Amino acid sequence: MSVESATPVPVCKADDLTTAGARFEVQGAERGGDPPMTRSDTPNEAAVWAMWLANRQRRTVDMLEMMHPDVIWVPAISTGPAEYHGHDGIRQMNRDMQAARGEYSVRLDEVTETEPDVVIAKGHLVAAGAVLDVPVTFRVEFRAGLIVRVVATTNATT
Repeated sequence: MSVESATPVPVCKADDLTTAGARFEVQGAERGGDPPMTRSDTPNEAAVWAMWLANRQRRTVDMLEMMHPDVIWVPAISTGPAEYHGHDGIRQMNRDMQAARGEYSVRLDEVTETEPDVVIAKGHLVAAGAVLDVPVTFRVEFRAGLIVRVVATTNATT
């Protein structure tokens, strides 16, 4: 969903966000310029916003709490394996990305639950260590409130 027209929810501290589906808004500077989450976000959309906030703040434990232990992540830009599996795989993916790109983050522009338990997130991969600002789309799949698969592409189709 595009968030321009919706009403923001009350602000909470980012440290309070440790579970999927948490309702929150983080001020623009803390969030790296992402639009605020809104009341109309579904629990899965909220979990995607929260996951990327935790990733940006390097709160890996919080990020992993939102993911199934057998999560699969297919990165758009390979810096290692074509797929990362499980929580250890996600930790390795973050290490691989940081080693290849330096400090990086994902700046989300739009998060939409397109069908039950499937969220499409569009944004940009931004890296400070290398000149990089790549449009990226993530297909995030859920089961029982946890992220089970993420497939990233560098174009608008998933």
